[in-house]
Amino acid sequence: MKIEDLNKTQIVMLTLLVSFMTSIATGIVTVSLMEQAPQTLPQTINRVIERTVEKVTPAVTGKPTVVTKETTVVVKEEDLITKSISTASRSMMAVNSRKINAQGLAEDTFIGWGAVIKESGIIITDSEIITSDGSYSVGSAGEAIFVVKILKQDEKAGIAVLEAVIDKTDSKQNIYNFKPITVSKVGLIKLGQTAISVGGKSKLAVAIGTVDEIIEEKQVISETSSTTITQMPKVVAIDASISAPQGVRGSLLLNSFGETIGIYLGVSGESTNVFTPIELALLAAN
Repeated sequence: MKIEDLNKTQIVMLTLLVSFMTSIATGIVTVSLMEQAPQTLPQTINRVIERTVEKVTPAVTGKPTVVTKETTVVVKEEDLITKSISTASRSMMAVNSRKINAQGLAEDTFIGWGAVIKESGIIITDSEIITSDGSYSVGSAGEAIFVVKILKQDEKAGIAVLEAVIDKTDSKQNIYNFKPITVSKVGLIKLGQTAISVGGKSKLAVAIGTVDEIIEEKQVISETSSTTITQMPKVVAIDASISAPQGVRGSLLLNSFGETIGIYLGVSGESTNVFTPIELALLAAN
């Protein structure tokens, strides 16, 4: 049969057959060449193809490709607690009573904890462990030890305010950064929330529990010269299910986020699980 005698359908089928045979022949030749080529050639071809796709695809679509990857992060309460303790410990200073021995050397004896409230080295602690005529120092574990001067003593509020005196000849003191505590507002404290007490003798110790009671008293405030009187509740203490570790004065009470909510002071009485709200302590320190 001559090609001139083929109808349209037969011509199409013949064209497809020729294309198919040509594709097979091309594939066989390509495979043979690839087997004989150096090993680095396939890698080069793959890279060229990958880069071509990366460059051509945005040009065809005309829109930038944005890949969004969502990751679920599971936060454990244990992780929050350990992070809170680590954060607060950098803002706590050991308060020491200082005496000069017969050899003229300073001897420091641990008496409680202090909380840094300003980057300039202002520290608050329990007024009952400080006397106006005493000598004191503060220090952090393995770092600098500073002589302090007493700025204020409020025995009614139970707060003493100290200032670290930086010795410019001491390289450790010159580079030390005082990290103030992060304060939680009294109004945000909730019954049953996690409470972490950080204190202990000489080195830090912790206790973990909950806020059991928020102790309030009513304030009588006269707003005008008339007889109108407003009574407003005032949080005066936080009763926790845990005690200040080893009953050491100046121990802090934290929430799960490393914020300080209370401080253990002598004005709390004999109960070692009653803490003064940190906002009240700061108010007395100013």
